[in-house]
Amino acid sequence: MGFEAVANTGPQLHLHELSATKALKILRTCTTTEIDKELQKYNVSSTLQLFHANSDNISYLYFKHNIGIGEASGIALCMKEKIGIFLTDDLGARAAATAEGLEVHGTIGILLRAFRTKIFSKQHTLELLRQIPKKSTLFITERILKSAISAMQDYTE
Repeated sequence: MGFEAVANTGPQLHLHELSATKALKILRTCTTTEIDKELQKYNVSSTLQLFHANSDNISYLYFKHNIGIGEASGIALCMKEKIGIFLTDDLGARAAATAEGLEVHGTIGILLRAFRTKIFSKQHTLELLRQIPKKSTLFITERILKSAISAMQDYTE
């Protein structure tokens, strides 16, 4: 398959709200049809390649971890295709993915990596981080956001 990450609804939605979906190019990233259906509830369609996850595995993960169908489908795809990274902002999905042995990153981590891989400039990344509370539905504490902005400001190119 050749993909490095599966993206859940949250990062795709929040990056769309920030007009920053280009950040998903940090890794060869795909998603599931179930996650795309969740995005469509927000009038957003995934720009990533879509795959079906095994419905038995989705059900198993859904009940085992008490997570949503989208999250379960993303983790199931990671497990089926041996994709080691799951991109999500959902706390329950983070815990489930970690319990299943996956590396997890969210919107903030994606933006920081997009800067480190030169997809975005330092100034543009700082502006995107500052716009999260205004333009995005991402729930993030002020402390975490300030920490990310401070780390970016301290970073020398």
